[in-house]
Amino acid sequence: MVWGGLTIAVWLVVLIVTVVLGSTLPNAPLPLKWWEVFFRTGSIIYGGGQVVLPMLYTDVVQQSCDVFGQNCSEANSWVTSEQFYAGLGVAQAMPGPLFNFSAYLGAIIAIRAGYTFVVGSLLAWFGLFGPGVLLIFGVMPFWGKFRRWSLYRRVSGSAGIHLRS
Repeated sequence: MVWGGLTIAVWLVVLIVTVVLGSTLPNAPLPLKWWEVFFRTGSIIYGGGQVVLPMLYTDVVQQSCDVFGQNCSEANSWVTSEQFYAGLGVAQAMPGPLFNFSAYLGAIIAIRAGYTFVVGSLLAWFGLFGPGVLLIFGVMPFWGKFRRWSLYRRVSGSAGIHLRS
């Protein structure tokens, strides 16, 4: 159980440090900003890949619009709308989790910023997948005890939820 607690602590420390550094450092390095966006998104989502799409779109496609929401420009955007939707279309046609779309986004972001695509792909993919993996391994040591709690049994039974593990 100590390893589970440490794993959850590592996830929390990485999340806090990257969010704080990414948002407070003046002229923060672009790879740090990319990591922050994907790690933060991977940390707060719950559900499948479609849940993450609006969050990713908002973070990676920056649009400047006039007061009426028209005449939008993506001049300083990490990814254009066309690139986002083209990658999404390919990811939907391929087998595997939609989260693999993050590797594509990372590659496009890195290329547009003058970095090698490998840097962007790895940062985005590990940033989006990493939090879930850390939390799974962090919670697993506690799961057996948690399942035996009477409150858990009452809530899961009264809600009609049949959880198997």
